[in-house]
Amino acid sequence: MRTPARTWERGDSPLNLLVLGVVLHGYTVPLVWTALDHDGNSGTVRRIQLVSRLLKALPAGRWKGLVADREFIGGEWFRFLRRKGIKRAIRIRA
Repeated sequence: MRTPARTWERGDSPLNLLVLGVVLHGYTVPLVWTALDHDGNSGTVRRIQLVSRLLKALPAGRWKGLVADREFIGGEWFRFLRRKGIKRAIRIRA
C-alpha cells in the first residue's frame, strides 16, 4: 500500500488528498482517500482513520506492507501499525 499526500489545484482552492492505494504491475491504484482541509502533511489521527477504513475491506493479512514518505512518522502511528500487524517501509530523511 502507498500513502502519498498530494496537493492539486481546484479552481483557486488547493485540493490536498491523502490516498491509500495498491501497487499493481508498477501502477498505483487508489483504494481509499480523504481530502485534507489544509495544505501540508496529514496528522496521525487522519492517517489512522484512513487505514482503518481500508482495513474493513482489506484485512492487514492481505497487505505486503505499507510504503510511505518520510513525513509519515510518529510513535502513535507506528504503534497503530504494529497493533494491526501492518509491516512498513518508511523513506527516511537524508
